[in-house]
Amino acid sequence: MLRYGPLFRTNILGSRTVISTDADVIFEIFRQENQSFVQSYPDVFVKVLGKDNVFFKTGDVHKHIKHTTMHLIGSEGLKRKMIGFMNRTTREHLKRKASEGAFNLRHAVSTLIVSYITPQMISNLKPETQAKLIDNFMAFNIEWFQSPFALSTWKNLFKVLRARKEAAKIINVALERRKDSILEKQGDFLDTLLEEMKKEGSVGGGFTSSLKAH
Repeated sequence: MLRYGPLFRTNILGSRTVISTDADVIFEIFRQENQSFVQSYPDVFVKVLGKDNVFFKTGDVHKHIKHTTMHLIGSEGLKRKMIGFMNRTTREHLKRKASEGAFNLRHAVSTLIVSYITPQMISNLKPETQAKLIDNFMAFNIEWFQSPFALSTWKNLFKVLRARKEAAKIINVALERRKDSILEKQGDFLDTLLEEMKKEGSVGGGFTSSLKAH
């Protein structure tokens, strides 16, 4: 940032991109979302995840995701339960890693973040199912994108596509079960998402269709 300043143009993964670290500019972008500014993603991510993926949708589905995310990680959500859970998870994870002796800190932090986020999304998964979902999420990184001429790129791309399919399958099964469940709410992302979608009668619509397509 010292070299280019708080606002500059560049190229990321083959897509022309504007980078901003200016708080006022970022606030204005969020304030005028879907008006003067429209959300988009690099073409390479669209190709990997699929153009019909729920995370690339604008309109209702994007609105639901935005609302549920703010509900869980907004200031009230953080004060209510997330900070304490993050502290416990961090201590337990690093304690396990420390017992291994030497370890890759970067990979450990990435695993920690995914291990924390996953139960916040779907809290009542069986341990083996949750572990599988975490492994699939860990496959979603940009390290696979190196060069179209490198064999390792295509091998890693295949792993990403397979992980996407497996993760979508797990989430879709959990969503269908939660829709039909009469048990008390879990207070996770899935509960909040279903509540938002029920308000507008959109349960079983775009979100589940997008998951089933993958």
